[in-house]
Amino acid sequence: MYKPLIVYYLNKIPGEIEKIEVIMSEIPAAQQPEFISALDAYENRGADKKTRQTCINMIRLGMEINLICEALEVDEDYVKNVITDLDQNTY
Repeated sequence: MYKPLIVYYLNKIPGEIEKIEVIMSEIPAAQQPEFISALDAYENRGADKKTRQTCINMIRLGMEINLICEALEVDEDYVKNVITDLDQNTY
């Protein structure tokens, strides 16, 4: 299976856990672990977006990098990359 393609299709049915359960039941047992891995990637994508937006909000509030890192459990490079993106108006 192709993980990005699975994530794409999962985006087409957000909030439809019943449909995802039906899809899971129809996938052969040998491919289910790969589908579950893709499902995890899909769920983490939402968490990553939320973490990034929270980081942006904290930067805009003038919080120090070390405090942001501690609060969001991210490393300093992550915060610095977000700051660079903000400076370049890419976000």
